[in-house]
Amino acid sequence: MEYIVVLGHALGADGSMSHTLKLRLDRAIETYMDRKPDRIIVTGGKTAPGIDASEADVMAEYLVRHGIEEARIIKEGESLNTIENAYFSKQIIGRQGAGILVVTSDTHAERAGIIFSKVFGDGYKIEFGVSATPLDALPYALEHERTSLKEVIETFSRFDGRSTDAQIRLLIDLIRDKEGKARYRKRAA
Repeated sequence: MEYIVVLGHALGADGSMSHTLKLRLDRAIETYMDRKPDRIIVTGGKTAPGIDASEADVMAEYLVRHGIEEARIIKEGESLNTIENAYFSKQIIGRQGAGILVVTSDTHAERAGIIFSKVFGDGYKIEFGVSATPLDALPYALEHERTSLKEVIETFSRFDGRSTDAQIRLLIDLIRDKEGKARYRKRAA
């Protein structure tokens, strides 16, 4: 079985897609037409405050409007970052031996590659299809990736010999707890 996994990108305050996300989806559509995978997984939770739709909801609508059969699309609408994109996608895909083509932006591909390799482990064939990062987003994207890549490498280097899945789940819980506390502090200020 072959899957395309399209990584989300934060929605605008009004629930609209960024140019970065549209480019990722256009790349996914192009890849879908060429390869005809079994399913497309769109990833991303509710990232826009006050907007009820998840990134995955908005992405799925875009794909359907551009000719992808709704029955071929799986929405993973829980994830809030790349580690969660990989973890929850693996829960959907399940069995080893699946072919996975991850679609993301060129500036994000190195970090996403490290994360997907660690989360999925051996037994999966993972490839990447990339879209260009829009020029107006490039300075921020490069700085964000530089910082985030360092954090990911440091985090994964601390993993011990225990179950990777259990350690990833613990990491997700810690990140969500930390982010929840940060949001609470912002509201209280």
